[in-house]
Amino acid sequence: MSINGTILLTAMAAVCCGLSGCAAGERIPLAGVPYCDSEIRNGSFRSGVTLRAAGREAADAVCIDSYGSLVYDLGGMADSFSAEAGIDEEAYRDEVRLDIIVDRKLKESIRFTREAPRRRISVPLAGARQLELSVQYGPNYKEQTLCFADAYFRVRDRAAFLEHLARCRNRADMARELPPEPLPPLPAWKEIKVEPFVWRECPALRIGNGVLEYEIVPSFGGRLVGFRRAGGKNMLEQPRHPLPKDLRRGRSYYRQHTRFARSEPAWYFLPGEDLHLFGPYELRFGEAGECILTSRPSLFLQLQMEYRFLLRPGSDRLEVTTVLRNIGKFDRPCGIWSVAVLPTESIEKLELPASRRFADVPAETARYWKNDGAFSVLTISDIPFDRLESAERKSSNSRQLIRARLTSGELFTMEVPPGGPEAEFPDHVYAARQFTELEFHSPIAELRENGEIMMREFWTLQAPDGEAKEAKTENRP
Repeated sequence: MSINGTILLTAMAAVCCGLSGCAAGERIPLAGVPYCDSEIRNGSFRSGVTLRAAGREAADAVCIDSYGSLVYDLGGMADSFSAEAGIDEEAYRDEVRLDIIVDRKLKESIRFTREAPRRRISVPLAGARQLELSVQYGPNYKEQTLCFADAYFRVRDRAAFLEHLARCRNRADMARELPPEPLPPLPAWKEIKVEPFVWRECPALRIGNGVLEYEIVPSFGGRLVGFRRAGGKNMLEQPRHPLPKDLRRGRSYYRQHTRFARSEPAWYFLPGEDLHLFGPYELRFGEAGECILTSRPSLFLQLQMEYRFLLRPGSDRLEVTTVLRNIGKFDRPCGIWSVAVLPTESIEKLELPASRRFADVPAETARYWKNDGAFSVLTISDIPFDRLESAERKSSNSRQLIRARLTSGELFTMEVPPGGPEAEFPDHVYAARQFTELEFHSPIAELRENGEIMMREFWTLQAPDGEAKEAKTENRP
């Protein structure tokens, strides 16, 4: 929706509320309150629907399909939210889960089933800055509609509340609609080469030191889209589908490619902020070989993302640093989930530090992991992808290290330096037929306003044994 459309929506909401006699301290219907941001995958937000559940009917319900969220920036102005939530019996396809998130803390998670299709919910909001109503899939991952009937906010100052929501909606729309900033002038580094090129119609940069090269796209999620030995082949998975042309709500974008990060706790089925994943980042240059990319602030997650990529002169490793900054006016839990995606066909084996405690999905995939001293090894060709959609393992070993032995003979290693607090499952791999995700999890920290959490990784890519031996022979005196 455009900014002009947002202003019109807010004006209409104010008129409707005025006609209904809504005064300070009284209630405002949910349908008349513009959300400030959303994650609606299926274009599913609807109002004026009749909910039929448990032998009763309720008119003028607001509905959202599974894997959709509505976010309201309350500004501390609302006292409570209340609704009759439920699944319409005539349109039942699967269970659905409602997560109620206040100031980025999960307050309640409610399952709606055929046996329990309806429930009255009441959420205290005094002093709260944000409310998210997140509707998630049931066990069969089928699209299901959840309705909110007799749904309303109770506020103290109706006019101030609606004006505040309009400003927040405008800010959210501007963050999505403003075009990317032009790339800054290229630095004159002596031992580091910086080359501009075009990646999927987006301006990109290739940074190399004669040993390794990395590639970034500031206008597309600040993503690291390439990593290779100098003059070699890019090892990261590339998009198999067209890229989004904009960040309009109600659209779904393919994520499983290149390298990105998301925040935790992760209550969603998939990553939940298109602005961080696909939006423009501001680029600035640091020391020789360093690119720093900063996202636009997310009013959805109340976070700002920063990536720092550093390839020092002559170094054989790339430093990949992720920073999340809390921009909310509240304390909140926050962690980092870092994901590097490789083409499955390029991997021969995956190696994780051996651990006594791990989680495999599905459980039968445990048989394909073999212990090899200090490591557990998964040979990709052993996975029966004709029967299994994927093979996933989370490891509790405190050593954060993942190795991928590639079919090219190269050895790719990701490692987080030791010394900090530990996550429950620091290492995580997910292998599907087309792509494989190599993932690190940071611990969850309690962030104050403007507080930060950071995770630094070291990436190396070793040459095949034959090339390495040949290089050593050539360098002998």
